[in-house]
Amino acid sequence: MAKYLFDTDVLINLLHGDPDTVQALTRLAPADETFFSVITEAELYAGLAEHDTPEAEPVKAILSAMIRVPVDGDIARQAGRYRNRYGRQCGTGLPDALIAATAKALEALLVTENIRHFPMPEVRAMTAAQLRVFLGDKEVTQP
Repeated sequence: MAKYLFDTDVLINLLHGDPDTVQALTRLAPADETFFSVITEAELYAGLAEHDTPEAEPVKAILSAMIRVPVDGDIARQAGRYRNRYGRQCGTGLPDALIAATAKALEALLVTENIRHFPMPEVRAMTAAQLRVFLGDKEVTQP
């Protein structure tokens, strides 16, 4: 059983039907655990004009299929260390630092399209295309 934490950009790509993202997620094993941070949830809902409209239904559906991870004290402190160390050097903002700290706490692979924001050696990160290849699907077929 593997653990995957999905960054906001990957879930946005999934909502838009990006082939790499769709194929990567469909290749996950049934026993794999998929997570999202409450930071990702906030970022997704910040992009919606209204939360109780049909526009929000795909977001709700994706999030309901995954496990929500709150920010606790350990994650917050680790995020502060990451922000301090990598903020200027790599452009790691506080939301990315919180997501990285969440991945570390879960010991999950972080799936993101912003690899450069996650240079932490103890956080394993890859793009959806890399995950697709990692999971064994070598070709992308256009829908």
